[in-house]
Amino acid sequence: MMRSLLISSVTPKILANAHLYEADYLIFDLDRTIPIEEKDSARELLVQAVKHMDYNLDKIIVNINLISSEYWKKDIEDLFHVGIRNFGINLKDQNNIKLIDKFFKNLEEKNNVEEGSCKIMYSIGSPLLIMNIQNIIMSTTRIKAISFNADEFRKNIKVEKNKSNEDLSLSKRMLVMGSALKNIYCIDSPFEDLSDEDNFIREIKDNMNIGFNGKICFHPSQVRIINNIYKSSYYYKD
Repeated sequence: MMRSLLISSVTPKILANAHLYEADYLIFDLDRTIPIEEKDSARELLVQAVKHMDYNLDKIIVNINLISSEYWKKDIEDLFHVGIRNFGINLKDQNNIKLIDKFFKNLEEKNNVEEGSCKIMYSIGSPLLIMNIQNIIMSTTRIKAISFNADEFRKNIKVEKNKSNEDLSLSKRMLVMGSALKNIYCIDSPFEDLSDEDNFIREIKDNMNIGFNGKICFHPSQVRIINNIYKSSYYYKD
């Protein structure tokens, strides 16, 4: 199941309590939530936590830094060597897919790990990439999930946030259709207003009804709501 995916900051307190959150997957973020001057220390902190905490490594995704940065290869290498095999990547350029696949393949070969063991959740918010989702899905066997980056999409089409989400409807449906080609998870972006539970619930149900398999969240209090709604569906019962 990939119903609830909780994004967690890389801090000692969060890392120590991560197992209590009961999310289907934990996403440890080394990208947007980490200042430039703390990139290396955050990575090392996460490496030590994975070494010493009793995590279920199959249920952890590490969001690495952008492929255009100087950090992404080190992110993958260090976390790979402590057992992480699921990585989150904000995809900016379709041409990067071959580069990423080649990097993973070389790393697997070098360490005698079965080819294809490393999986990716691509975050997509570019209108061009959404239009090309079929080609993206068919271009690699490493994709575990596609997540919708609503903030990036709205910035690209220059639309302000609104609660109706009508501006996102077509792009969401296209991602769902593309993901279905290979039975890949299609995950919705976070709902940021913790005080607006009614619209949070409505959004989960609406997206579930068009084919989304789960939702990313920023706060542990949202995990229970997401899981309960999906459990009520015939298709997502445990």
